[in-house]
Amino acid sequence: MTTATMTVSDEIKTLESSLTKLSNLRCKELKDIRTVLDGEWVAAGGCTKCNGRGWVVLWDTLDSLSGCYAEYGNCDCGCNGSNPRPNLLTKYDSLRGVKEVIFMTPLYMSVIAPIDTEIDTVRNQIELLKNQAKVHKGDNVRVIRGRKTPKGTEGKVFWLGPDRYSDGMRCGFKSSDGATHWVALDYVSKITG
Repeated sequence: MTTATMTVSDEIKTLESSLTKLSNLRCKELKDIRTVLDGEWVAAGGCTKCNGRGWVVLWDTLDSLSGCYAEYGNCDCGCNGSNPRPNLLTKYDSLRGVKEVIFMTPLYMSVIAPIDTEIDTVRNQIELLKNQAKVHKGDNVRVIRGRKTPKGTEGKVFWLGPDRYSDGMRCGFKSSDGATHWVALDYVSKITG
């Protein structure tokens, strides 16, 4: 017996899909912001030799992926490192204490911050649904996996306990036609509404 009610796992899948879309949107917008800020930096006459940092890498053994053996020198352009290029961070920057400046720009705050807020909201909703999805005695469930009990079979849980056949849990439920079904707890999803 199947009905049009949505299971909690279906709701979680829907939210995870929207979370993926939001994350992809964030990446795209961040790339666009970096391009805009980089264009503004170049147009303002930033030094392309040191990328506005005031120093250059003179030598590195490349024996370390972190760049910890590198030697640095001052750039002859005269910049003091107060205006680093926003779109270009390297492994050497973290060793020298250069911070990513993009996160402090008004463009970032107006475009990315609202997306981050929405991502946090969706993540919280997913976490809440996962907590609500835990099956208890008396809950209505639908079979979503397995081979013995047909997928889509619905009923009310009357028993929860350890599984004799594995380390998991099993549940017993009665369907509306009065049949009793015994399935692994992972094979059912709680029905909401």
